Amino acid sequence: TTTGQSFYLITRPITLKAVDGIIFVADSQKEVYDRNLISWNELLSYFRDAIDYLPILIAFNKQDLPNKFPPTKFLKQINFYKYKNIDSRYTIALNGEGVLGCFEDIIRLVLKKYYDHKLISSVN
Repeated sequence: TTTGQSFYLITRPITLKAVDGIIFVADSQKEVYDRNLISWNELLSYFRDAIDYLPILIAFNKQDLPNKFPPTKFLKQINFYKYKNIDSRYTIALNGEGVLGCFEDIIRLVLKKYYDHKLISSVN
């Protein structure tokens, strides 16, 4: 867990050490689009090449608000389609819509990574 506030910037590298997966929560409001990109680029700087295999789920939150940007714009901007380890979904945290699904999706991505790398075997 890490926070979005700049005040906690210094704690992020320690918090992100040895993570199995990340849920990146993007605020879908148009006025904070650039801040989402800054946060994404910050994440890339922490993980460098590891970003190519680290399971990440991008949760586009606040989908209930009228003034939101199209998620495809953000995905295109970050070159989402080149990654096989990143997925996305829509959420409305205020009422819980899609939140549980985020956890289910990140668990699926993490288990897939470990299974693909033969770190766990299939359960039959």
